[in-house]
Amino acid sequence: MSEGLKNNWPWVTESDNGQYDPAYRWPKISIITPSFNQGDYIEETILSVLNQNYPNLEYIIIDGDSTDNSVDIIKKYADKLTYWVSEKDKGQTDAINKGLLKCTGAIFNWINSDDFLEKDALFNIAKTYQQASDDGKRLKLIAGGCRHITDNTDEAETFFVKDLTFEGLISENSWFQQPAQWLVLENIEKLYIDNQLHYSFDWDMILNLNLNDPEIIYLPKVLANFRMHEKSKTTLFSLTFKKEKYTIVKRYFKNSNSLLKKRKLLLYLHRLSSYLQVMELLSNDEKHYPKLLRAGALSPKLFFSRFYLGQLSKFLKKQ
Repeated sequence: MSEGLKNNWPWVTESDNGQYDPAYRWPKISIITPSFNQGDYIEETILSVLNQNYPNLEYIIIDGDSTDNSVDIIKKYADKLTYWVSEKDKGQTDAINKGLLKCTGAIFNWINSDDFLEKDALFNIAKTYQQASDDGKRLKLIAGGCRHITDNTDEAETFFVKDLTFEGLISENSWFQQPAQWLVLENIEKLYIDNQLHYSFDWDMILNLNLNDPEIIYLPKVLANFRMHEKSKTTLFSLTFKKEKYTIVKRYFKNSNSLLKKRKLLLYLHRLSSYLQVMELLSNDEKHYPKLLRAGALSPKLFFSRFYLGQLSKFLKKQ
């Protein structure tokens, strides 16, 4: 990473830990960072967690036997980590599941090795959780804002998570942002992350929780930063995320015993299928762009996604 980018890190210095009252019941927060060959970014990720100075932190790094400088960077902070390992694994989901076996906290999330937390994120999450506990609320998830950033520009766009209910997720109303979605483990009987999935497994995990509105708090604060860069999975495999979603929804449709859910899932399958058909055409023949425009007009909630807008932008630049 260039020194110019490194000098712009928000996490060069530690946060003031005076905000943490030692008499307060700070819940344990468990964070996993799955890592593989992200030496350009992982130090910023680590510092964004450690420099929060959160008093009851469990931080775990599961590295997939990186061949760049990632392990050397991890070793610099080994004495501040709860656990770390570098060994071959089966991918991101496998790494997260390995880390989960080590987690003992009340609150959990993973922060990928090219993303980073916002200042005071853990303080705000913990205070929200503790207030809900004091009020007797059976909370399962705290969701906030996620800022999307790039390496090469100062441009950033913030998205606040909304509607993580089953119905919200399958209607594309949710504004799903994994780094900003923090799970309350003690109230979740079974947290299932499917090792067979590699792209939309986080979406599948939340869908599987079948959340209701009273189980979620939507926090009006930015909690995390999601980095868009040329080597990120979201950039390289945008369409693959949708294809995996289609497989996930088909499974839920097959296993559901609710006629109402089946009807909603069938509608979503139809919309996803239409989307994928159009995108497959576009990948082979740019003359199909009028179909893209018609599809977006007919189903804006689904088609005005990051991938759709990216494809549309490419088309307009060539005109």
